[in-house]
Amino acid sequence: LSAMVNTASGLLSIRFFIGLIGGAFVPCQFWTSMMFGSRVVGSANAFAGGWGNLGGGFAMVFVAALISAFRSSFPDDVAWRYAILIPGAISFTFAIPLMLFSDDCPQGHWKDR
Repeated sequence: LSAMVNTASGLLSIRFFIGLIGGAFVPCQFWTSMMFGSRVVGSANAFAGGWGNLGGGFAMVFVAALISAFRSSFPDDVAWRYAILIPGAISFTFAIPLMLFSDDCPQGHWKDR
């Protein structure tokens, strides 16, 4: 969505929502703590946190490469916008099935408890 921002208020609002996404780390750690038993919870939290950090680093390198590639076809003020849209689309592609098909708690879906 940040690729579509054209005003200062739009930038402030999109930064707010990006902050919410960044704040998902702690709930993710809590979720893995509830989903895994005491013998493996440390490994599960390390795995989830580590892959999350790796994904952020990969996205930074990926977006930089996309911007460089798009600069040959588009002006600079448009190239970065197209480069940002691709990781956003990838995130939504993974988030929607996760939301629809994963369990909320160890006993299954919370509403079915």
